[in-house]
Amino acid sequence: MKSRAALAFALMLILAPALAPASGAVYGRTLTTDYFRFEFTKADSKIAQLLAKHAEGIRGDLTYLIGYDYKLVTRVVIAPDTESYREAQPRVHVPEWSVGAAFAGENLIVLLSPRAARGANKSIEPLTVFKHEMSHIILGRALMGRRIPRWLDEGVAKLVSETWSSRKSLDMTVAILAGKKIPLHKLVRSWPKGEKAARIAYLESHAFADYLFRKAAIRDVVKSLRRGESVEEALFHATGVGILDLERLFDEFLDENYTWINIMADSRLIWSSMSLLFILVFIVTYFKNKRKLRRMELEDELEELGRRLESLDASEQKRKAHILRELNRSRGANGNGYDA
Repeated sequence: MKSRAALAFALMLILAPALAPASGAVYGRTLTTDYFRFEFTKADSKIAQLLAKHAEGIRGDLTYLIGYDYKLVTRVVIAPDTESYREAQPRVHVPEWSVGAAFAGENLIVLLSPRAARGANKSIEPLTVFKHEMSHIILGRALMGRRIPRWLDEGVAKLVSETWSSRKSLDMTVAILAGKKIPLHKLVRSWPKGEKAARIAYLESHAFADYLFRKAAIRDVVKSLRRGESVEEALFHATGVGILDLERLFDEFLDENYTWINIMADSRLIWSSMSLLFILVFIVTYFKNKRKLRRMELEDELEELGRRLESLDASEQKRKAHILRELNRSRGANGNGYDA
């Protein structure tokens, strides 16, 4: 028995480094709050302090929005470089371009240090990325063991971490006018394949999450999904209408809040558009006037050429008349004159 215990203990010592996740000892610094443990290097101390200062407030807002809370401490690893960022992740399918990753099952958030992001020509705002990933964690914990609708997961994450920009309004408008908008009844059932379609799906998910938020319906959707209801059943219980009526109402919401009206409400874009319009008008007018001026110059040149030709004809006539007169005079003197 003692030999078995000793062997088991030895195996634990051998396997421990491989089984244990990245720890504060690896990064050298830790910072804890009620529900978070931040692990980071000395160079990222200010970032960790910033996140720790706001983490509990962000968590409280998100648990209220989603309607679910849990009493576990979330690990937040601030990786000092891209290699450490990959190594800290329990799974390796996170895209290369990402700067943050959430793993709800492990209750783990991995963030790439802003220093490393700048070195890789990436832009990162720590609090924005933290809000996004924390949203994934809480929703993932709320629906643990169930399939999380992609539109809900990404839509809520974008709603809490990103503002809707004029560029997004333009992209949404173009998608609608080009007939590329994904019907809501399709979006809630499956996530589209292909980069272009996925980009539109992200936009619509953000807007639809905002629609549900304004209806105070996100909590009800999550609650219904936790009970095992389908997505369409959850949406019906949260909004009181079927999916086709909800699609019509959502399309009206898009037109009112996320397309051209929203664009025109942006004064900076108005001035930019007016400046661009002025430049275009100037260019068109310039070339139009230039063509008009050239046409007038050509007309003047043709008139001048006509006058020259007439002058030449007159001169030629005078020359011929002069020659005839001289001939008449010469022949008249000889008695052989004739009329011209």
